[in-house]
Amino acid sequence: MLSHLDSLPTLPPVVVKLLALTSSPDSTARDVVELLSQDQTLVARVLAQANAARNATSAEITRVDMAVTRLGFKAVRNIVLAVKVFETFPPEKNRSKDGFDRCEFWRHALAVGIAASKLARARRELKLDADEAYLAGLLHDLGKVALSAVFPKAYDRVVMQARQHHCDIVDAERSVLGVDHLVAGRHIAQRWGLPRLFEEVIWLHHLDAAALPAQLVSPQMVALVRLADTLVREQRIGLSGSANLDIDSASLAERLGLRADALEPVVRELVRETSEQAEALGLDTQTPEEALLRAMNQANAELSQINRELAEANRRLEASKRYYQALAAFDEALGQADSVARVVQAMATSASRALRLKRCAAFGLHASGAVVRVADTGDDEQPAWCGTEPVGGELSQWLAEQSGTAPAPLPAPIPVRKLLIERLARLGEGECWLLPVVSDGRVLGGIVYRCEDDPRQTLAAEHAELRAYLSALGRTLAQALALERVRQLTDDLAETTRRLQQAQAEAVRSKSVSMIAEMAAGAAHELNSPLAVISGRAQMLRQQIDDPELRRSLEQIEAKAHECSRIVSELMEFARPGELDRRPVNLPALVRALCEQMRAEAKLPASRLSVSVETEPEDAALLERLDADPARLRAALEAVLRNALEATRENEGEIRVVLHSSGPPGEPVGATLGGVTLPARWVEIAVIDSGCGMPPAVARRVFEPFFSHRKAGRGRGLGLSHAYRIVEQHGG
Repeated sequence: MLSHLDSLPTLPPVVVKLLALTSSPDSTARDVVELLSQDQTLVARVLAQANAARNATSAEITRVDMAVTRLGFKAVRNIVLAVKVFETFPPEKNRSKDGFDRCEFWRHALAVGIAASKLARARRELKLDADEAYLAGLLHDLGKVALSAVFPKAYDRVVMQARQHHCDIVDAERSVLGVDHLVAGRHIAQRWGLPRLFEEVIWLHHLDAAALPAQLVSPQMVALVRLADTLVREQRIGLSGSANLDIDSASLAERLGLRADALEPVVRELVRETSEQAEALGLDTQTPEEALLRAMNQANAELSQINRELAEANRRLEASKRYYQALAAFDEALGQADSVARVVQAMATSASRALRLKRCAAFGLHASGAVVRVADTGDDEQPAWCGTEPVGGELSQWLAEQSGTAPAPLPAPIPVRKLLIERLARLGEGECWLLPVVSDGRVLGGIVYRCEDDPRQTLAAEHAELRAYLSALGRTLAQALALERVRQLTDDLAETTRRLQQAQAEAVRSKSVSMIAEMAAGAAHELNSPLAVISGRAQMLRQQIDDPELRRSLEQIEAKAHECSRIVSELMEFARPGELDRRPVNLPALVRALCEQMRAEAKLPASRLSVSVETEPEDAALLERLDADPARLRAALEAVLRNALEATRENEGEIRVVLHSSGPPGEPVGATLGGVTLPARWVEIAVIDSGCGMPPAVARRVFEPFFSHRKAGRGRGLGLSHAYRIVEQHGG
């Protein structure tokens, strides 16, 4: 960027020679006069300045040698340098209404030079040359006009940015150009060969005196120009391009050892002298009164701008406060691991507060694919409503297309309106609008409301606050969805583990039963022939023998052989049960007949073995026409009843048989019983006894074949396992 400044013209030879002459102790007035005589423009400006400085009674100065004698070498040098700098950067060019105004810039520079000169005279103990102070003040912002000349459009943006954001113009320059006017001015001063004093002032006049390097030619001159610049900016004389003041002139004067009242004479004459100098140097003609009026107008304009910005800042603060309070209430209403439904309810309440809505709706995507919605924030007459709806194909497609959607108001799409169709009337009148609740670029839910005005205009002023608010809602909703997925996965894992354990146990049981069944089938097959032989020979011998004692023994052998044959038949039935002979069965009649038979066999009173039917009248037909194998169903029930009779033998406990159909009242369709999902219509036969019960170790093995907890010889251990197989065959 600095290399582009090399395209600017260098100082004319007359200025370079004049700087050398005025810096040399051997130079004479004749040398200066001869040099000035080569440029008639310079002669005219020097004569004008000399006449402006003469007394009213003095004769008019018409010769350049008289003007040089009158003004002195340094004053002439200052006039020449100022004129040539003005010629390099003419005030009339590059004027911009909203950007950098070069004419007003030079007016500001002249005022700083005049103020610096006056301050140097007022504080003589600083030993600062007033003429050098004038020129240092005039050139202190040389980098600004240089950057404006090389990058006119970009520098207009710099000035507008500094004005709009009330920031230091140095920050705006670095933001837009990457280089500031301090570095640019130093580069120009070095290129032009200006004295080191002016180079240091141009480069460091924004720094505090305490921060200046100790090896400077004159730190006091840098501090003096900073004070003069601050004083002129406070008086709004000209335009420096930056209204930002980090310190006031009174504080800077105190650091230089000046009393605050020492600034008053400087300020009092500053506007008038600046106008006179501007006219003498060819700037726009402006009377002191006009300059003062312009400064007042500029101050008023800046004050109005500040008031507008303060009003805007207050409005933004009010909006931020509103959104913050709504979020605080939202967080307060929720716990650490609330459900999606609770989060959506809190979203609706919070959004009505944040957006100042009487009613609004909120929805969020449930982990199971449903949508949880709150139709409105509710009141005493119409309380809030919450429920779930399936996600339709249109809504799923719309959500899939919204990847990367920004959280900003948009007309509610048709799928969202359909979702809330039954509740839209409660949201009021006007167009239906949607505020998407987004997380990681995905729409997870939304706020729906109705209004007659376009919210994109009313909410544009608080776009940043709204975006942050909706993002916060999105993060909370995403967290709730994630927790819900975790809970669902945990439940699924527990259910899968339970089913796996059941499957493993069932596999072990089935394998054991199969092995036992195969063994029983083989044993039964092998035993049938010997038993037939034993039974037949015993029968033949009994017919041939007359001894009563031997006949009784043979009869006993024959009976035990038949008993063994029945056991073999039971084993064959357990091992290889045949197909069910299904037919309509009157279950209550079958159960009552079986119970009457067992009461008679065991000689029990009716009170110890009872039957009851607990079902709704409309379900009675299911019990009376049950699709089952009556013989096997009776065998299974008899096995369970005999187990109950054995358990109540010693304490003479009661046995109740209770019949249910389609489950107890209120039982949902698809409920589970013992880990099995029930069909829509089902029958339960409950055998309940008040007997001795069984230890857990026994209960775990009751369906194992050949396991019996009874005393030896009291049972073979096939009753309940046989009942289990019959129930399994029936799908129970």
